[in-house]
Amino acid sequence: MARQTGSFIKATIGNVIYYEHRGIPVMRSKPTQVRQSKASKKSAQEFGRAIIYSRKIRSSLRDLLVPGDRSVMYRLNNAFLQWLKDSRADKKLLAEYITELRSFELNESSRLTSCLRFKPEAEIYQTGKIFVVIPALTAAKDISAPANTRRVRLTIICARCTTLDKPVQVQVNPEDHQTVMEMDYNDTRHPAQRVEISFKTTRGDIVLVAIGLSYFVMKQKNLIRVTDPKWLPA
Repeated sequence: MARQTGSFIKATIGNVIYYEHRGIPVMRSKPTQVRQSKASKKSAQEFGRAIIYSRKIRSSLRDLLVPGDRSVMYRLNNAFLQWLKDSRADKKLLAEYITELRSFELNESSRLTSCLRFKPEAEIYQTGKIFVVIPALTAAKDISAPANTRRVRLTIICARCTTLDKPVQVQVNPEDHQTVMEMDYNDTRHPAQRVEISFKTTRGDIVLVAIGLSYFVMKQKNLIRVTDPKWLPA
């Protein structure tokens, strides 16, 4: 803002506005108006929705996340954002699958696909039923583990949130959506299992099944869970 000398002018000339402020002639530049295009507004809305979905899902999967690891937040945000972009072709329906979340690693420092020599499968039905299939396995041969591992645990968690305009996470009891399988880390052969998860879903929900692997080592005659991020695959 600059003071004007000489006779007073009250007008707009070019991008300069001349006016009076508390009896003093002054001038200022005209503010630049920025109008969002329809495309930019759409992108902003999609980004906001992606962040909401990501936050809700991370809340459900918090037991499988590495404390303080913010990279998973950004990667989940991007996965949901790409899914919403992929859904633009049909304005009434969202794409059936979130491609970026298939075989998604929650901990890039310890990849589950590298620790397991078998592939768990999730079966999600429109009726709301969810099954997780674990093939026959021998822990000491089919699961990579740190030295002195005595026991391993597979934690299966189902997570969901709605795709309504105001997404909310339905509160459920932990036992309704989390299942734990433990086995000694030895040469015992375990039969295949098809585990049903007690978890109710409704049409339009985003539904994810996540599996985390935990290790327990013997220290001073006690089994202690490994907390090193390099051995927290999920």
